[in-house]
Amino acid sequence: MFLSQDNDSNPYSLKKLHFSSRQDNPLQRLDPNILQYRREPKALYPIPKGDSAYSKAKRAEYIDKNLKVAEKYYKLAIETGDRAESAIKDLAGVMHQQGKTLEAIEFLKKNQHLFCDTIKYENLLMNLRRQIVQRGNRLNKFLKISTLHEKADKQYVIRLFSKPERILSVEIHNENTGLYAIVKFASHSAARKTLESFTHHDAYKVEWFSITGDVAGDVLAVKPECKKEKPAFAIKVFSRDFVNKGLVMPIGEADDEVYEIPEFVGIDLIGASLYSELSYN
Repeated sequence: MFLSQDNDSNPYSLKKLHFSSRQDNPLQRLDPNILQYRREPKALYPIPKGDSAYSKAKRAEYIDKNLKVAEKYYKLAIETGDRAESAIKDLAGVMHQQGKTLEAIEFLKKNQHLFCDTIKYENLLMNLRRQIVQRGNRLNKFLKISTLHEKADKQYVIRLFSKPERILSVEIHNENTGLYAIVKFASHSAARKTLESFTHHDAYKVEWFSITGDVAGDVLAVKPECKKEKPAFAIKVFSRDFVNKGLVMPIGEADDEVYEIPEFVGIDLIGASLYSELSYN
């Protein structure tokens, strides 16, 4: 609550009360002169304030969903020294979303000297390299949409998604049970993000379709609760001690032992953008 003064009277007199509260404020019902102050909802995306290249890149990635524009501004941010280390991590994630994982790896190697924290660099590079190995969900880069009507074409299928920017191509096939479409993406994460904009599950059957030509299951299938979830990603270094600014010593003795880390540590090590991508692979 804060108080405003009446400029036409004693400077210590109070004119109106302002409350940051719910719309149905009991004091406002008693006195209509009591003004209400409503706070704006907090942003749902990690977008910094201002009009810098890094801010524009974040808006392009999270608000406009335009990865090419985001890539352009992330590169500009790196060139101008605008949060360069964060921009490198985010740019690697954007490249990965576009299916350019190998290019992202080479880009990281080229800009290793800009990382103040070598641990973040090593973990980011290691997890991108893991994405090259085609196994598990990383094989499921396509969607199969069945029970299409006989006049459905490529444009019709694309319009089934409200955000089709990541779609690479659409193939229409005919089988005994009717038409179906194969919607292709650069990566599983790109397919998953586009699938979030599909709202016709009641009319069509949508399944994961692997690059080997196999149906991998219904996209709405729920994992059994008893199944143990895999960690978001593997890490061979240890959590940073933020108080003493050191590293926690290993527990195991094997050189190739893999450790699990909590989510907040993963985000700190490789950035929220790439962590979100890798968490679903």
